[in-house]
Amino acid sequence: MEYGVYGSTWWSKKWLDHLLAGASERDIDYAFKYVGRGQVQPFTVNDNRVMAEVKGPNGGLHNVYLVFPKFDKERGEALVGLLKQQPVELMALSNGALNLSIELILSKCGLSLFEGFDQVNMNCDCKDALPCRYVICVCLKLAEMASADPFVLFRLHGLDIAYLKDYKPEEPVESDVPRESTLVRILPVNNRSAA
Repeated sequence: MEYGVYGSTWWSKKWLDHLLAGASERDIDYAFKYVGRGQVQPFTVNDNRVMAEVKGPNGGLHNVYLVFPKFDKERGEALVGLLKQQPVELMALSNGALNLSIELILSKCGLSLFEGFDQVNMNCDCKDALPCRYVICVCLKLAEMASADPFVLFRLHGLDIAYLKDYKPEEPVESDVPRESTLVRILPVNNRSAA
């Protein structure tokens, strides 16, 4: 599905694809209209939680609450350690982008930024099935925020790594975090001659 400005980067589109896989097209269409009309009230991401208000069609406010899976401390520290060893990844993040290779780095730590709606605790005070149009509105706004600032996706998991924008390694530092080379096993390539 295309999300226009809300899924304008590969990571925001993939995030929405995973999160809204169970949503009805009708609710997504309504959500586009509500967001386009400015019916989502300003909100913030606190740790791995989002609390927002969305105006319904009759002007009443609907309270939306989202809780994303939190990265555990050990895995988050491993991710930060690996990112510090990846100047290309840090440069991309500093420039407001994510490389596709971020998924490999995350998977090495047993983490993912892209979960389905069944992995996110979501609630809305409307009586519709979840994800309802109001939850979808908030997801669209979050994706728009993540398109402009990919650090939002990490904050949604309770990991604030925005300080890495300015990280400049002075010298190799001894660390308890394993070096990437110890996490990746290089497999031999079987060279076959063409017959």
